[in-house]
Amino acid sequence: MGSHTSCASVRSISTPARIAQLPLTTGFRCIFNLCRVDSKRFYARGKLLLTGEYAVLDGALALGLPTQMGQSLRYFSYSEPGILRWESHTSKGLSWFKADFRTVDFSIVRTTDRPTALRLQQILTKIRLRNPSFLPSGAAVCTRLEFPLEWGLGSSSTLVSNLAAWAQVDPFWLQAETLGGSGCDIACAQCDKPVLFHRENGIPLFREVDFRPPFADRLYFVHLNRKQSTRSGMAAYRKKAHGGKWVEMLTELTRAVIQARDLSAFEGLLTEHERALSRVLNQPPIKAVHFADYPHAVKSLGAWGGDFVLAVGDEAAPAYFSKKGFETVVPYRQMIC
Repeated sequence: MGSHTSCASVRSISTPARIAQLPLTTGFRCIFNLCRVDSKRFYARGKLLLTGEYAVLDGALALGLPTQMGQSLRYFSYSEPGILRWESHTSKGLSWFKADFRTVDFSIVRTTDRPTALRLQQILTKIRLRNPSFLPSGAAVCTRLEFPLEWGLGSSSTLVSNLAAWAQVDPFWLQAETLGGSGCDIACAQCDKPVLFHRENGIPLFREVDFRPPFADRLYFVHLNRKQSTRSGMAAYRKKAHGGKWVEMLTELTRAVIQARDLSAFEGLLTEHERALSRVLNQPPIKAVHFADYPHAVKSLGAWGGDFVLAVGDEAAPAYFSKKGFETVVPYRQMIC
């Protein structure tokens, strides 16, 4: 398996800026008012972790699925010296966060959301430590998600990936210094195909694989109407003791999932994966909690308890989950690259 340079880098495209007027919160001037015409655009994909959740932290092989939806970051040179003007937009184009920072030390001048501004300040400060020449003068930044913020597809990891590409620092290092995590989401951010990922002696290793299940039209992603904190999930997992056999078992399950060509075998592997994690986490599988009467497999993705699950089903599956109150049901081929 290759190193973390095996996939293409996050895309960077130089484009002429389009001057636009956006609705503003009181106290903020338009982010584009003083922008020069040059700009750069960076893009990173979201992710769903199909196998190896939690165990990937201990070196297990995991299968990550880059999503068709991601996040873009556009940087504009800015004629107001010493100021970084930041604005973030939802998938519907609505502004959900604004902040002004002093470029000398990234101190916050003003913001619409102080906790978010403090997290961004931490990331920018870490970048400056690794790359002292990063952002010496004024700049304006616009980010835009392609998926709803509450979906949990990686709004933070895609931001870190884009910022690392802009600043020319290692995205895996930046994530480790700020968000934490295995790094599988960073690998997915940079790739256009499913990713086999593991950590060896703390080093993230991954490669793209041709995972194209022939039964993809029988797979659905169902949102659980709540966002699950990856950090809290990792912290709870870290409090428990795990042996080497656990890592080996999850690795073998990942390999088997990739090779599955029969839907029945695939379902069995998903169920086995859920049972194994249930024993380690001392939590009931998501199917037992919400979908005990469902006739097919349902598997948690990433941190248990929220965000998306993968469900095997037929054309009646969306109606079943909608009746249960889970109305966001996305077919596999509409979600995954």
